[in-house]
Amino acid sequence: MPGGTAEFRFSVSAGVKSSPNLKDPLMGTVYGNLFLQEDVAVDGPRKDAKEFGAVEVTSVDLRMADSSSVAFVTPKLAPGKYVFLGFFDVDGNGATSHDPDAGDPVTLALTNKFEITDGQQTKRSILFELVFN
Repeated sequence: MPGGTAEFRFSVSAGVKSSPNLKDPLMGTVYGNLFLQEDVAVDGPRKDAKEFGAVEVTSVDLRMADSSSVAFVTPKLAPGKYVFLGFFDVDGNGATSHDPDAGDPVTLALTNKFEITDGQQTKRSILFELVFN
């Protein structure tokens, strides 16, 4: 199968770092999913959007770092344009539901786009821009 992979590292915006809604230290597990860009609008993925991979990365620590030292490499994906949607579970209670709750940094729907090309690995910093509340 033709395709490539993406390597993600994680970061948070200055707005997240200074948000009064952020109640816990910036360390925990990142959860997310990959979608085709064409299946995602500003309010999130279409109801019938196919997921192209689940992301779960433990031990992400952004208390002192601008970017995570741990990385995630996607499974091989067909060439195309994708987007990562997810949250940073800083309070440790997202393992069951895989949904954010108040205080978790989250991605915006159209920020974390990336393109997969044949035989290449795309490097992308995933940015969490808001604190869910």
